[in-house]
Formats: sequence, structure tokens, C-alpha cells
Amino acid sequence: MSDFSFAQFVIGVVLVLVVNVDFMWTTVSMGGAGLIANGGARASGRLLSRTMKGKLVHAVGPLVLTILFTWWIGGLWLGWTLVFNAEPGAVVASQSGEAADVWEVAYFAGFSLSTLGVGDFVAAKDGWRLVAILAALNGLSLITLGITYIVSILQTLVQQHAVAREIQTYGRTADELVLWGWTGSDFSRLSQALGSMPQSLLSMEAKEHAFPIAWEYLPGDRRAAIGCSVALLEDALTLIACTRGGDSLLATDLRPVDRALDQYVRNTTGHRATAPPLKGLEAMEAAGIPLKEAAAREAAIRERAERRDLAVAFALNRHQSPD
Repeated sequence: MSDFSFAQFVIGVVLVLVVNVDFMWTTVSMGGAGLIANGGARASGRLLSRTMKGKLVHAVGPLVLTILFTWWIGGLWLGWTLVFNAEPGAVVASQSGEAADVWEVAYFAGFSLSTLGVGDFVAAKDGWRLVAILAALNGLSLITLGITYIVSILQTLVQQHAVAREIQTYGRTADELVLWGWTGSDFSRLSQALGSMPQSLLSMEAKEHAFPIAWEYLPGDRRAAIGCSVALLEDALTLIACTRGGDSLLATDLRPVDRALDQYVRNTTGHRATAPPLKGLEAMEAAGIPLKEAAAREAAIRERAERRDLAVAFALNRHQSPD
């Protein structure tokens, strides 16, 4: 024990604990990513999104996830190496019993984490054998929870793309969506089409809060961009607020989707951006949709200005520029 490096052992244990807390908080907690994972993902996502253009944007999300797993795997590998290397002779060659050097200790820590169990190096004493078991269990949790986390992110992305495409199926612009929903006398077609949208938005909000790394995946197709679609839907509801009877409609049939959209945008956006002027009123008037008087329309637009600003900021935060 005279050669035991207490400082190296403590540094290794602290590193293992820090990585595990960050990993578990990110993959298991519903509170979002861990402190280091969240900061690293945001920083690397911003950097990569600025340098990778065109079709390369598809690689931003996978690269960010690769960086995170490199930190988790590398951090645990280094931490457990420091722990086992704290005492000379803690790890020995299984055949000769010769004490392992630092690189052989790193090799032992690596295959212990990977649960391969190669067996050419082993822990020499009972205490270190227990530590080796802890390292193997740590590696097993890393593998199983890591795979589950990746699957959860992919499920979140699939839902984002499905909701975005559903919204833009009804119209590629706000006025196109509103005109499609107009039957000639009311917006019953639109109300019926958006009936399941509140549940989709609230479910997506919960998943995105639990797996914020999903935001680093940038869609190359605008139709799959949830930020653009959310801004489009907000503008469509604002156009409806400018119609005669629009206030009543937003307070009855469209109230669930209006409230769900408001909650979704406010809970996923930290700041506001300046929304462009609302477009589409002329097309609606030409289609015979009854509009409020000019002053009443301006008041309706002002009333929803904050929502529109948040929706635009929501899209820009996701590197998606709404039209």
C-alpha cells in the first residue's frame, strides 16, 4: 500500500462519478440533458451548423451525438484506468502474474467496460476484483441505456417530422392552409383536420424536453422542419383571428390546438425574434372569406404579436428560417 496513489485514485473516482451523473441525467432523467452534455451539445451543434451546409446538415445531429458518446466512453475509460492504475500490481497478466503497465491497465479497463471479458489481464486481489465488477456493470449500463437513448431520440425525430409534414400537407403557407380549411361558409374542415394536433404537440413537447439533443438534428427538407411548420401554424391561426367569427372559433373548435401551440412555443423558446409582416389577408379576401374591419384586424394581429415572435424565434433556434 506504500505505492498506492491516493490522488490518482480520487481523480479517477471523481471522473467516473461526474461522467455517470452526466450520462444518467441525460439518458434517464426527464429533466433534459446533463450539464456537461447539454453545454457540449449546444456548442458543438452551433459550430457544426455554421460550417456544414447543404446536404451536410444531415450529419450535424449524428456528429453531436458521437461527440457526446465519445465524452461518456472516453471519460469512463480514463476514470477507470486511473482507478486501477492507482496501485501497482492491481492488474496482472493472467498467465505470468506480472504487474501490468499503464497501457495494459488501460486495456484491462477498456475490455472491462465493454464487457468483453478477454481474460489476458485480471484483477490481482479480491478488492480490485470487486472494482472490476463495478466497472463491468458500469459498462453494461452505458451500452444498454445508450442504445435506449438513441432509439428515444430517433422516435422524437420521427414525431417531429410527422407533425411538420402533417401541418404542411394542409398548406405550404399560412394563407394556403387557411384557404384549404375554408368550406365556403366556415372553417369546419380545418377544425376537423387539426383535431389530433393538440395531443401531438403536447406529446412532442414532453419528448423534446426529455431529449433536447434531438434539436441538433437539422432536417434538409423544409417540409420536415418542425420550426417552420410551427411558425406557419401560428400565422394561420392569426389569419383566422382576423376573420369575422374568428375569435369565437379560436375560443371553441380551435381552442385546443391554439392553447397547445401556445404552451408548446412558450415552453420551448427562451426569447423572442421579430416576426415578418403577416401575409395572406389579400388572398383570403379574394376568396370571399369575411374579414374584420382594418382596425379590428390590426388589433387581432397585435394581440398575437408575442406568439408570432416566439414562433419565429422557435424556428430560428432550430436553424430553420420560416418564410
